[in-house]
Amino acid sequence: MGVAAWLAVAAILAAIPTVTAFSVPGVRYSLLALVAPAWVGITVAWAVWIARERPGRAGALLPAIVLILGVAVILELPLRVRFAISRPAFEEMIGHQRYMPSQQGLFVVDVQRFTGPGEVEFTVRNGDIDQVAWGFSYSLDGPPGKPIDGPLPVREQRYRHLDGNWYLWAIYSPDSTY
Repeated sequence: MGVAAWLAVAAILAAIPTVTAFSVPGVRYSLLALVAPAWVGITVAWAVWIARERPGRAGALLPAIVLILGVAVILELPLRVRFAISRPAFEEMIGHQRYMPSQQGLFVVDVQRFTGPGEVEFTVRNGDIDQVAWGFSYSLDGPPGKPIDGPLPVREQRYRHLDGNWYLWAIYSPDSTY
């Protein structure tokens, strides 16, 4: 197997935890910190290989993988795909109270709150250290609160449209309680 193939395999293996880090509401920075050295090593190996061998088109394989990964992250595809797979489980929960925490699709739901007529919020685990509670909100009447833009003040909840009547929400909680 040639250098291009080894680099492509390494990039794909590094892409798996990278995609996972971006597949939760918010970002799992701790997972990104673990995979960052791998990306640095792959980049350095690619640069040395390009400088020594001038591989032609094979040298474009790694940048293509990184470009595709970057576009997927910018478009929030990992989160949107994971939510789309889990959406039927969340919709089934809307009319029912469940014991918490519970597995709903590909997410662990820690808290389910009915916040008003036609509104329910789900706090999901993102497993990170940013002191922000993240989740999904279902609302029949449009966004349930202020849109997310910029840093979150203490205990101020913000929402961002995800799909249909579904919203992504976040609340900064320095004491890690919701």
